[in-house]
Amino acid sequence: MNTSKPLTFSQLVNRGLSFLLLLGLLQSGAVAQAVKTLPLVGSDVSHIELKQNHVHATWKRQGKQSSVEFSSDASDAWPGFQVVPDREWDLSKYDVVTADVKNIGTTSAAVVLVVNAPGSNGQKNCSATSITVAPGKTGTVKVILGQWHGNRQALDRSRIVSLSLMFNQPKQQVRVVVGNFRAESVDHRGFEELRHTTEFAKLTQPFGSGINLGNALDAPSEGSWGYRLEADHFTIIAKAGFDCVRLPVRWSAHTEKNAPYKIDEKFFQRVDWAIEQATKNRLQIIVNIHHFDDLVDDPEKETAKFLSLWTQIAKRYASQPESVVFELLNEPHLPMTAGTWNQLIVQALAVIRPTNPTRRVVVGPVGWNAIKSLESLKLPADDKNLIATFHYYLPFRFTHQGATWVGQDTSSWIGTEWKGTKQERQAVIDDLDQALRWSIQNKRPIWMGEFGVINKADEASRVRWAKFVTEQAHRRKTGYTWWSFTAGFPIYDIKQNQWIAPLRDAVLMQGKLGK
Repeated sequence: MNTSKPLTFSQLVNRGLSFLLLLGLLQSGAVAQAVKTLPLVGSDVSHIELKQNHVHATWKRQGKQSSVEFSSDASDAWPGFQVVPDREWDLSKYDVVTADVKNIGTTSAAVVLVVNAPGSNGQKNCSATSITVAPGKTGTVKVILGQWHGNRQALDRSRIVSLSLMFNQPKQQVRVVVGNFRAESVDHRGFEELRHTTEFAKLTQPFGSGINLGNALDAPSEGSWGYRLEADHFTIIAKAGFDCVRLPVRWSAHTEKNAPYKIDEKFFQRVDWAIEQATKNRLQIIVNIHHFDDLVDDPEKETAKFLSLWTQIAKRYASQPESVVFELLNEPHLPMTAGTWNQLIVQALAVIRPTNPTRRVVVGPVGWNAIKSLESLKLPADDKNLIATFHYYLPFRFTHQGATWVGQDTSSWIGTEWKGTKQERQAVIDDLDQALRWSIQNKRPIWMGEFGVINKADEASRVRWAKFVTEQAHRRKTGYTWWSFTAGFPIYDIKQNQWIAPLRDAVLMQGKLGK
């Protein structure tokens, strides 16, 4: 979890970032197993209008398909074009819209694809995503219908009026060819169908039930957020029956300012101590990089520091037992795009694997590790020791009621209950089924690295939600770690030195392996 206050939309605009940049979060990725495909543009384009906006765009015929070659000079805007059919597309039976992008220029190109329903304005009644393609390379951009910025949005799939394609603020001249526009349906099988498949039988569960040790080493300095790690905290967690802890660490605040970005030795020793306490208590421990906000804001500038951190961490802990697990980065999000993040994953693993060839490494998608963003995550196929992760805080108005750092008037959400109605339970089932499908299709274990409810929600609702989510996650072989041990979303009352027993039992009772 990131508890620092994010920029509001208006602040992003004031910084020169358009809402279109926000749409990059659901960037390209392997879509679930296709069931049905509908070509949107064939060889005959006489019935389709090409509306240009500060680009040079022309149709190109390729066999039974037509593509668009378009180019733009450097711009601080989003030059692009629209593909407008003479009658609306009915995509009510489809889930994604897809196009192939080939970069025929000499510089990387960030291309945004937007699916527009009547009344679309860039935020409402449209869905969008983006892809960054290197010179000479080809990529696929996939838009999940009904998604905008990681949230469900109303979209009339039966009335799609156009597709928009544009460059995301090109710094230099860019040229691409975009074609094979198509709509696809995807696998909608739920748990009851998937549980009987051989793929599910082969699926492994990486962790059981655990606790996040948040607000300690991920604070600007330990203790500044009111919590310090103590040795007995590890003992208390282990004795309760949990089998793992996740350790969020703000490494970037404890390094030299310039290359080689050496990590402060005293801080390193503090992390050493935490790993020792977890190991002594037979707890698996997932050590991550948390709150590296500069990397998210400017990946190009901060990549060297990111890779230096992992080089140092990997070397330091190379001899640790396999119960010590690495997690590359907590909740990557915009302005970092999925394309950039997928490239950073490869680079980070390249500095980790020489010293830790079989160490388990956890990786989540952009979009704050949301389930809906898993489709954007591309993991190196030849690395078999990777675990995918997602974070789960839905419904958000319930889990984050009164959370001041969210950046809006969340005090009006206070009093939101989770009663466990059929509709509420089904929403959780649908979400976790989506994660399970991704796990099966990509043959990767998956882990719910964070989930929780703020303590401003009523306790009965917190317990009901926690029990149902953990039960459903466990059935799907999805381990989890509650956010967090104390502070904000507590499961343990640090002042009274005691568990919040009903919540502990809800998280733990259904979470043990073998139950």
